[in-house]
Amino acid sequence: MRDVTVGAGLVWLACCAAAQDPPNLLPDPSIEAVQEKNQFGVPYARWGGWLFEGACEFRVGKVARTGETSAELVGGQGAKLRVYSPGVTVEPGRYRFSCYLRGLDIGAHAWGLSEDVSFADDEYYPLKKTGTFGWTRLEIVKDVAEAKEIVGRIGLWAPGRLWVDDGELVRVPDDTPLTEGPVLGEEEAPIEPPEQLDPAAAVRCPDCGYRNMAAWRRCYACGETLGAAATEATGPATRLLASFEDGTVTPFTPAATAAVEEHATQGRFAMRLDQEYVVWDGAQDWTGYDFVKADVFAAGDDPAELYVEIRDTATTGYWTRVNYTTVAPPGASTLIVPTDIYVGEKSRPGRPLDKAHITRFVFSVGAAQAPVYFDNVRLERDLSDSVKVAGLQAYDFGPGSSPMPGLTVVTPSTLYSPGRGYGLKDARVWRAFDVLQPDPLYQTFICIESGGFATDVPNGKYHVFVNLDNPSGFWGEYQIYRERIIRANGVEVVRDTMDLDSFTERYFRFAEVEDTPQDNAFDKYQRAYFSEKEFDVEVTDGQLFIEFEGQNWANSVSALVIYPAAEAEGGRRYLDNLRERRRFYYDNYFKRVLPNGQRDARGAIPDFEPTPQEQAKGYVVFARDWMAEVPVNAVPRREEVTGTLNAVASAGELEPVVFSIYPLKEMGRATVSVSELSGPGGARLPASAVDVGCVSHRLSRVTMEGTVYTLAPRFVMPRGTADIKAGVTTTFWLTLRAPGTVQPGVYEGAIDLAFEGGETERIRLSARLFATPLDELDVPAGPWGCDIPLPWYGEDLGDRNREMYRKCLAKLREYGCT
Repeated sequence: MRDVTVGAGLVWLACCAAAQDPPNLLPDPSIEAVQEKNQFGVPYARWGGWLFEGACEFRVGKVARTGETSAELVGGQGAKLRVYSPGVTVEPGRYRFSCYLRGLDIGAHAWGLSEDVSFADDEYYPLKKTGTFGWTRLEIVKDVAEAKEIVGRIGLWAPGRLWVDDGELVRVPDDTPLTEGPVLGEEEAPIEPPEQLDPAAAVRCPDCGYRNMAAWRRCYACGETLGAAATEATGPATRLLASFEDGTVTPFTPAATAAVEEHATQGRFAMRLDQEYVVWDGAQDWTGYDFVKADVFAAGDDPAELYVEIRDTATTGYWTRVNYTTVAPPGASTLIVPTDIYVGEKSRPGRPLDKAHITRFVFSVGAAQAPVYFDNVRLERDLSDSVKVAGLQAYDFGPGSSPMPGLTVVTPSTLYSPGRGYGLKDARVWRAFDVLQPDPLYQTFICIESGGFATDVPNGKYHVFVNLDNPSGFWGEYQIYRERIIRANGVEVVRDTMDLDSFTERYFRFAEVEDTPQDNAFDKYQRAYFSEKEFDVEVTDGQLFIEFEGQNWANSVSALVIYPAAEAEGGRRYLDNLRERRRFYYDNYFKRVLPNGQRDARGAIPDFEPTPQEQAKGYVVFARDWMAEVPVNAVPRREEVTGTLNAVASAGELEPVVFSIYPLKEMGRATVSVSELSGPGGARLPASAVDVGCVSHRLSRVTMEGTVYTLAPRFVMPRGTADIKAGVTTTFWLTLRAPGTVQPGVYEGAIDLAFEGGETERIRLSARLFATPLDELDVPAGPWGCDIPLPWYGEDLGDRNREMYRKCLAKLREYGCT
C-alpha cells in the first residue's frame, strides 16, 4: 500500500511539472528530419540555412545530444554560414530560444569572432567560443512586440566544426529577465576518448583525423564510422562515363552532334564537336574519384579552346557552377579536370563542387576553327601517392581549400590534442592562404609567427622536410622577411636572414633569363623558386615539436614530411614522387600555347627552303616591319630575307631598325655592332647614334588568370649579343637616334654580325633623315602603370622607389609618351 501511495505522489508531481513547463514551439527540435541537400546545400527537412561565402557546408551531424542526428556546420577558409530554426508565428510576448552547441577545432575570423547568434529580429550577437568543447547550452530571451514569424539563427564564421541540437522555443513569463544577448551555460562534458587510447594500435578517423581505437567503431570526436574512407574508395579506379559505342552521342545532347569513327580511342566511335557545346543533364555521383578525364583530338593547326561547365544541386547561376577554361593542343591529348574543384572561376573560386550531386556536365569548343573529338569520358582516382614508407607522416598546411590527395590537411583550427596526436601547438598564426596556384600543395600555406607543430612519434631519429617559401599572393604580394628560424625540439636547425641587397638579388633573379620553346617551366621556375629545408632531429620524449619564428610572411608553411631516418631511401623516393605529383598538377593547370611561327598578318607562311649557300652559312637574316611581332619560332618568308636595312627618321626622332636571325643550326654566341654612318656633304653620324638591343621572349599569359600562357617578345634588352640556337629565332632591335639638328639626306653605314665560330656578315644600313622635327605630342599617351617598385620594408628603401619611378617616366618621355 505504501508503494502505491508513493507512486501516485510521483505521478501527481510529474503532472504538475508538466503543467508548469511551457510547450516547445519548435517542430523537429532535435533535427531528426533530414533530406538530400536542396539547392541551397541544406540537408535538413524542417531547419533551414544559408551558405554566405568561403569554403563551408552543412552536414547531417553524426553526433547528437539526443536522438540520432544534429545539424553540423563545417567551416573552411573564409567561411560564413548560418543554420536557421524552423519559423514559428507567435503572439506578442516574451520568448526564450535555446539550443546546445558542440565544437571541434573552431578557429577565429579575421574580425575576432567565431560564431554569431540572432533571435526574433535582425540583430546579431558575436560569440568567441573557439577550440574544442562538448555540448553547451545557449539561450537568449527577447520581447516580441507584435505577432510575427520568428526564428533563431546560429552562424559559424571560422574554420572548424559546430554542431547544433535540441533547439527550444518557449514563451516565458513577462517577469523573466531579458538576457541582453546570448548566454552560454557550462559544458556538459568535454570531448575526449571514451577509454584509454593506445597510440601504437590507434586508427585515425577518415574524416577529422582524430585517433581512435578500432573497437569503438565510431569516432568519438566527429561520429564518423571508422574505416569509412576505405569503403568510399572501393570499386574500379577508372569508371567509364561515355564512349559513344551505340553510334550516338548519348548521354550528351544535342543529337545533331555526330558520333564518328575518326579519332576514337575507346571502341569504334568518338563524339565530334564542330562548334558550340554539348550538354549532359542528369544526376551523377562522382564521389570517390579525383579527376574527370576525356581523350581529345583537336583537328586544327592551332590549339582549341575548351570550356567545361559543371553544375550541382546548389547551382543557381554562373557563380555557383564550375566554369573551367583550358586549351587542347593540336592532335591528341587528355583533358583532365579535378573533381575537387570550386564553383565560379579559377581566379574567383566559391564553394566546393558537391561532386555527389552533379546535375549538368558541358563540353564547349565555342567558335572552333576545326572539329574537336571527344572519347573515353571517364572518372579516375589519383593513384599517384604510390610510395609507402613505414612511419612517414605528410602534412598539407593551409585553409583546407585545396588539399593534396594523400596528405593530412592542417588548418589554423587543427590544434594539437592527445586524441589527434598532431596539430598546431602554441602557434601564433598570422594568416592562412590559398593563392590558387601553382599546385595544390604549395598554393596553400599557414603563416606561423611563433609556436609550431607537434606530432606524437616513437622515440628515435627522424628526417624532416618542410617548405617555408610561398608562391606570392593572388595579387602578387611577395614574401619578405628579415629573419626566420626553425627549431626542432628546442634546437635551432634553420636560420635564414634577408637584407635589401639579398632581397633585390632574389627578386630580380630571373631578370636576365630568356624563355625558349625547349624550356620546362616547372623545372626552370618552380624548382628554382622554392628552397625547401631538410634536417634531422632526435626524439626522446615521444613528441616531435617543430617551432617557427618570424613575422608575417616569413614562415609560410605549406608542406611538412617526417619519416624515420632509418627509412632514408624510401623517404627520398617519397619526396621525389611528391615533386612529380606537384609537376602533374602544375602541368595540368598551366597550359603553354606556342605561337604559330608559320603565320603572320598575311596568313600562312610556307616552309622555308634554304639555298645551298644559306645552308652552308647556317643561318638567314630577315626583316619585317617593326610593328609586326616576330615570335620566338618565326619562319621567314623568302622575300623577307635581306642584306639591307632601311630607316626613315626626322630630326630628334628615335627610329627602330629591326632584323632577325633564323638559324639552320647551332651558331653559338653572336655579336652585333654598328659602324659610323656617312651622309651628304661629309656629314657623319657616329656609331653611338645607334643603340643595339636584343628582343627577349618571356612567358606571357593568354587567359586573364594566366593558366594558358605563351612565349611572347616582351623586352628590348640593352645588349648586342645573343646565343643563336637551332629552332629559336632571335631578333635584334636597334634604335637610331637622329640628332636634333641634322643635315638632311641619306646616310650609309653597316651592321656587323660576328659569330663565335668565326663566321661574319655585314648588313648594309641606309637611313634617310629629314631636318624638320616631328610635332610634339599634345594628347595624353602612355602605358597603364609605369613604375618598378621594390616590395621591401619602406624604412630601408629611402627614395629608391621614387627615383625608379622618375627613371621610368624619363624613359617613357624619351620615347614620346606624355
